Amino acid sequence: MMKKNLLLILMCFVCGLVYAHDGLNFRNLDVKSGISDNYVRSVLRDQYGFMWFATLNGLNRYDGYQFKKYTTTQLGAYNNDIESIAEDAAGNIWIKGPVSYYIYDREQDKLENKIQPVLNKYGITGEVSYLTVDKDYNLWCTVMDTLFHYDFAKSKLHTFQLPGKEKMQQVVCRRSCAYLLFSNGEIARIDSNFQHIRPETRRTISSGLQYNLYIDTVDRLWFYASHASGLQCYDTNQKQWIDYVGRQEVTDALITAVMDDGDGNLWIGTDDKGVYISYNQDKQLVRINKKSENPFSLADNHINCFFKDNQNTMWVGTGKQGVSFAALDKIAFNTCFLPEQEDVKCLQEDKEGNLWMGFDGEGLIRQDAGKASYTRFKMKKHSIPSDLIICSCLDAKGRLWFGTYGGGAFYEQGGTFIPLRNAAPASLKYIRRIAEDANGTIWFGTFMQGLYAMDADGNFTAYTMDSSILQTNSIMDLAYSGGRNLYVGTSSGLYSMDIYTRKMVPLTGNKAGTQSLPDSYITCLFYDSRGLLWIGTRTGMTVFDEKKDGMIHLSIEDGLSHQCIRAVTEDKYKNIWVATDHGITNIWVAASPTGKSSSYLCYPYFEEDGIGDMTFNSHSITCTGQGEILMGGIGGYLKITPRPTDFYNRSGNPVVFTDLLLANQKMEVGVPVLPTDASCSPKTFSY
Repeated sequence: MMKKNLLLILMCFVCGLVYAHDGLNFRNLDVKSGISDNYVRSVLRDQYGFMWFATLNGLNRYDGYQFKKYTTTQLGAYNNDIESIAEDAAGNIWIKGPVSYYIYDREQDKLENKIQPVLNKYGITGEVSYLTVDKDYNLWCTVMDTLFHYDFAKSKLHTFQLPGKEKMQQVVCRRSCAYLLFSNGEIARIDSNFQHIRPETRRTISSGLQYNLYIDTVDRLWFYASHASGLQCYDTNQKQWIDYVGRQEVTDALITAVMDDGDGNLWIGTDDKGVYISYNQDKQLVRINKKSENPFSLADNHINCFFKDNQNTMWVGTGKQGVSFAALDKIAFNTCFLPEQEDVKCLQEDKEGNLWMGFDGEGLIRQDAGKASYTRFKMKKHSIPSDLIICSCLDAKGRLWFGTYGGGAFYEQGGTFIPLRNAAPASLKYIRRIAEDANGTIWFGTFMQGLYAMDADGNFTAYTMDSSILQTNSIMDLAYSGGRNLYVGTSSGLYSMDIYTRKMVPLTGNKAGTQSLPDSYITCLFYDSRGLLWIGTRTGMTVFDEKKDGMIHLSIEDGLSHQCIRAVTEDKYKNIWVATDHGITNIWVAASPTGKSSSYLCYPYFEEDGIGDMTFNSHSITCTGQGEILMGGIGGYLKITPRPTDFYNRSGNPVVFTDLLLANQKMEVGVPVLPTDASCSPKTFSY
């Protein structure tokens, strides 16, 4: 036995982000997806969850499955160019064309150019020359030299006389703080009582440029000209123009759009350099651009607009490739590749927080906590009994156990590797799984030699086909409940072992006999913090609640990424992570309001979602002390940073019917229906 410090071979992994910079995994919608034009000028998510895209060739509504195009030429416009779209607090969707304004008629499902009847309801009269919806979802309009502001929450209309001869170009307002931009570069403020328009500051402007104003969530004003260099920042609290993070880096960039992400971080769109994110708190600038080798990067570097929806998704309208979108709070996936493409069979943290990885043929490595370097341990130089490492387990004494294929078991403690060659039975060589119970007994599940128990005194007891009720000696997995039961999964069924009486019974279904295990070939087991036993098979996942004597089976139809389950673990938010033969699945568990049953919501992730093209190994999974989920596979491992979730908020979206088919024909709104012999009867739907 040799000390681990006799050989320190340091190595570094190639840890590749599978998405673009800053941990964002972008998806894209373009003309191939169904959008009418790749030049997207404005984006909206309405109160019903529909996505709207304003393009050079019409307005598109997207329901998550298909697009519907709306045009304006039939309303007198010379083309179908749509410049912007916005929704107010009352649910009115306002659309701006090059010359006219339009409103969406929900009942007739069409665009309407007669906006005055709607404005009249709010007391706004006259021909509107400017219309916008602010960050409070209130309405602003100008009619000649009068500015109207309608506050939907208070059902109150404010009117203001615009000062001077300069034309007002834009209104921005957030949390009832409104600022006006005039054609001479003057920026004015409307006081909190909405009584007067007062000068605030002024900027020098050049003729021929379109200037824009934006107010962010930390009360800063951003001033820029579209498709020109120079982004300036004004602090409304300090009453002065200020420097900002990344100003030097974006000095020469041609600015096209700016958007706050809700945390005071500014997204800066450019004409050809992609996106810059100025992090106000972290004081750093991150650039996001198109990477041809990365399918999850930004689709185009020509940025037109931003829109952040109420699901915390950022939408980026581009000039050539449609719209890209990324969830700002989405689970982050990192794929960590190994230099020699080792097969990661197990991952385990020790009591000091160091990460150990076992390889199928290349021994062990240890990554010290907080460091990027690794130390390798192999059979010839470190007295480990085999380089074919299959499994691992950390026991209550701090011993880190490893099972091998052909070399039996050994453990690491205090820098020393200690094999069980002398104490263990000769048949205990090919070990698939290791577990510890409350008695301090170490359990070894083997490939074809049955189950073995080593008590605290080092005495071994074998449970095989000859000495127990086991129908096979092929032990697939072990899961300890924390109480009396040790669950034993085999290739021919599931068993429950009482660790005190050592009585073993088959577990084929619930005690009432009303539910049964659909597959006897157990691929993996996991006992979670709720007291649920997760039973992985080749035909899906079965969840067994022993306290309530209930079983539920989850399959691809329920949202699993694949029916063959490889590994299961639980994150710090009590959500379940599953590795399968095709992709991974995140399962949220929520008790019903009555407490009688639980709901299981499955979210599958595949290569296109950012997890990479990795084949996962059985049982190679762990949740680290930092809350990261690690899944071992061929050539590396997947690192997942889970996010907290709210089951009922996520599933509480309204149901909206988008199409009606009668006698297999789609019924259009406003189109007369011809008589038909088809009979209809009332139906009740539940969801």
